[in-house]
Parts: sequence; C-alpha cells; structure tokens
Amino acid sequence: MTDFLLKSTVSMTLLLGVYYLLLQKERLFIFNRFYLLFALAFSIALPFITIEVYTEYEPVVTPAMATQHLTYDVPTTVASQIVTEAPIDYLSYLPWLIYGLITLVLALKFTGNIWHFKKLVSKHQSQDHDTATLVLLDKKVLPHTFLNYIFISKEEHECNIIEEELYLHELAHVAQKHTLDILFIEVLKTILWFNPLLYFYKKAIQLNHEFLADESVLQQVNNVASYQQLLLIKALPPTQYQLASSLNFSVTKKRFNMMTKATTTKSKALLLKLVSLPVIAGMVALLCIETVAQVNQPAGTRKKSQTTNISDSLTEKDIKRDKYFSGVRVIITDKESDIYIDKPYEQLTLEQKRNYWFIVPDAAVAKQPSTKEFESWKNKNQFALWIDDKNVNNKVLTNYKAADIAYFTGSSVFKNARTKQHPQPYQFHLYTPAYFKKYIQQRDHYSGDEYKVTSFNNNMNKPEYYKNTKFYIIKSDNTAIPKDYAGLTDSQKMNLPGCDVSKKGKIIPAVEYWMINESGRSLSWEEAKAISGMPQIPEKDIKSTRHKDSAKHN
Repeated sequence: MTDFLLKSTVSMTLLLGVYYLLLQKERLFIFNRFYLLFALAFSIALPFITIEVYTEYEPVVTPAMATQHLTYDVPTTVASQIVTEAPIDYLSYLPWLIYGLITLVLALKFTGNIWHFKKLVSKHQSQDHDTATLVLLDKKVLPHTFLNYIFISKEEHECNIIEEELYLHELAHVAQKHTLDILFIEVLKTILWFNPLLYFYKKAIQLNHEFLADESVLQQVNNVASYQQLLLIKALPPTQYQLASSLNFSVTKKRFNMMTKATTTKSKALLLKLVSLPVIAGMVALLCIETVAQVNQPAGTRKKSQTTNISDSLTEKDIKRDKYFSGVRVIITDKESDIYIDKPYEQLTLEQKRNYWFIVPDAAVAKQPSTKEFESWKNKNQFALWIDDKNVNNKVLTNYKAADIAYFTGSSVFKNARTKQHPQPYQFHLYTPAYFKKYIQQRDHYSGDEYKVTSFNNNMNKPEYYKNTKFYIIKSDNTAIPKDYAGLTDSQKMNLPGCDVSKKGKIIPAVEYWMINESGRSLSWEEAKAISGMPQIPEKDIKSTRHKDSAKHN
C-alpha cells in the first residue's frame, strides 16, 4: 500500500506540475483534456507496472548469504507459526476502519448525487433538443448538464428568455461527454479521498471543460464581448451542481483571457505535447524497472540450456526448497551486484533460487534438558522463560520436571537488548511434547509472508575465509564436536559472521579455532557454560579458541 501511494503521488505531482507550468496557458484544450485524464490513469497504474531488465553475471561457487534478523536462537518458524496463540492487535485495524467508514460515506454520497439526477429526469417533463434532452424544472435554475440531459427552468424555457448561447454552451458539454470525465475523477476521489491532488485535478479538468465549451460557442456566435457580458450576468449568484457541468463554473479573468488568446502555433504545440514524454519515461525508469540477474552461460552451451526442460534438472533439494517457500514473497538485496528483486518466489529463476541463500530447516530433533539445567532455570534473576511460546514466571517450573520438556533452546542476552520486563542475562524457550510435535518438529512451509535475503561481498567468500578454521560445536550434552567449514550445516554457515577484507581487497584468514552453538552463532565461554557447562575442548586448543568477548582476528 505504501509503495502504491508513494509512486502514484509522485507521478500525479510531476504530471500536474507539467500541466500548470506549460500546458494550462495554451489553447490546446482537446489535448489538455486527455492529458489530464491520462495523467490520472497512468499514475494509478504506475505502481503495478514492473519491467524486468536482465543482466548476466558469473555464477559463484558458494550461494550468497541470507541475513535474517533473529532476536534469539530459536527456530525461525516457531513464533510466527503459532498465530492462534498470539493476542490480536485490534489497534492496527483502526486506520483501515476509519478509511472504510469515510469511503462508505463518500460512496453513498456519490450514489445519492446520481440518484438525484435520475429523480429529476423521472419526475419532470422532458423534450428533445438537438442531440440532448431538456429536463424542464419547476424552479428557476441556471442551465447545467449531466450526461445527455440539460436541466433548465420550465418557465424561462416556455417564455423563450434563455439565451441561445446558453443552449450552445450546454450542448457542447453533452456532445463532448464531459460528464464522463467528472464521474471518473469523482470515483477516484471516493476511493482515494485522502489525496489532495485529486481535488486540483478535478478543478483543472472542469475549467478545461469550460474552455472547450466557450470555444464551441464562439465558433458559432463569433461575438466575444457579448458572450463575456452574458457570463458576467450569469456569474451571480454562484451555483454548484454535484457531478454536473455548469455555465458559471469559475468565471474568472483567466477564462476571459483564453477566449481572446491567439491560437498556439503547430510547432509550439508539438513541442509542448512532447515535453511530458521525458517525465513519463523518467518515472518508468526510476519506479518500474527491476534488475534481475541471470547466469552468464558460455556461448556453446547457451542454446542447449535453453532447450532443456528445467524440471529435468531439479534436484531433491530444489523440490524441497520450492515446497517450503511456495506462495512467499521474496525480497532480495544483492549489494555486490547492485540487484534488487521483489516478487513471488515462484517467479524467480532456478539460478536465483540456487544462488541466493534460501534456508530450509531440517525437522527439529527432540532433546530433553538435564536435571541440573532444568533446576538452574528456576532462578528468575538469571533466566527469562517461555513455555510453549508463552512467557511464564520461573515458579511455574515447580509444576514440571525435566522429562516433561521435549525440546528447548536458549541464548544469552546482551545488555543493550535487555528490557525492564526481561532484564535477565539469559532466555530459554521450553516446549512440551504435544506442542513440540504440532508446531516445532515438522517445518513443511515457511511461516511468514515475506522472506528477505541480503547478500554482501564479505559473505561471498566464507569458504576461503574459514578454510583453516576448526569449529567446536557446543552441544547440550556437555560435548564439543570438532568440524571444518565444509562439515557445517547451511544454517550454521549462514549465522557465521562475514569475512574480513583488507584495504587492498584481500581476504584476512579467520582464527584457527572457533566456538559456536548448534545453530552456528558464535559463543563466549560464559554462554557455552550456560548452555552445557564447561565444554570438553582439548586443553591445547582452549587458548586459541575464538569467542566474541575476547578473541581478535589474526
């Protein structure tokens, strides 16, 4: 919605600015009419226009790394899967409620105005007049037009005191179907009532209608002074008819000057008509073009790859990933290649799906805490607790025992992330067997509506950065499992910090040893002890083990 409002407002503002600065003062009435209507239609359609520009690039061996912002080390699907447990934020619906009520009122008013003219036509005598139908009203009114109906005073019509110029003026409105323009802008005002630009557009459209009608009258009467005198007489008292075209709309010096203004030369008219094209092209280029990367294939293999059925090359990993992200909108920001993509997952190419980091988590494996761990969580000064995704007081654990917990996960909380409600240095999420089985164990589909992927240059070269690093994965059973980078899971690789690059652009190797938890997040000794007690790491490796509160890169 924000994207629509921003793009449409920018377009309306620029195109209306072109009209006021260059076109309004010229005798280009027919062009101006359709320019204003096009400006509105184009501005409404612009946010829905997407032009994909493909750029070729060399595929990298390692996929770009996705950055997902997690506040604690729990499976990313947990919190959003349990939407039925979360309280409903009714306040967030208030703006939509207000919008709906105001729109409903305006829609009823719009419908009522149309019904008003329908009632006038059905209740009063009418007769044909040239291409229009005269509706004879029982009261004195200034002639005005709605669709092909001209509403006039019955008494004045029968006494033949309505000037011929008035009939000609209203017949011009009928012949040129000006009511359709007014209905169009009124519908937009009903839906987008909060956009003040639409009121400027309506005024400009109606004033241009009067220019057109005045021009039509003077082509037949050819007496400018007499016609202007008639307009001045009819200007008071001012009247306004909703959805109708009226003779005395904006009787101003501008309107009189336009009657005597010299006709715009053909060369100037052509130049003015073309001046809006660069503005339109610029908006399309800035707001609609989307750069999409595609693999640069060798010339000899390009033709072959184009004729290959893509489904034949899908791997089991591709199928699993496609199922997991189906129906999800993907937002990719590739800062290395200056590429931005915002589209449904299904519209990505196979190369994009493989080259950007789409994490499909494995099914969670049940793990019970030790009695020692379970008892330590009762300390409310050290641990903030959630059971089945509901924040609870630590005293609640007296109603449970370690065997009642089917799965748990936790992390430390940095000082700047602690709150008044949760000042504890550690937080843990515990799950009972039924809850774990229903919401945690199986992760068949990504739970959110959007999946954001951001790739950085320093993440692209992690294999080289960590090639000489030995990782110790701290497990909850008080063991430290050594692995090299290739032995880590995709999720663990994703959570590792990006590599350091020297001023000359060379990769600075990582330290020799690195301590992480099972998801790949770097750990300090204090964090490791909170999860599993002192890890069993070989004595010779302890001094050089990297942990974020003390170690530095070599």
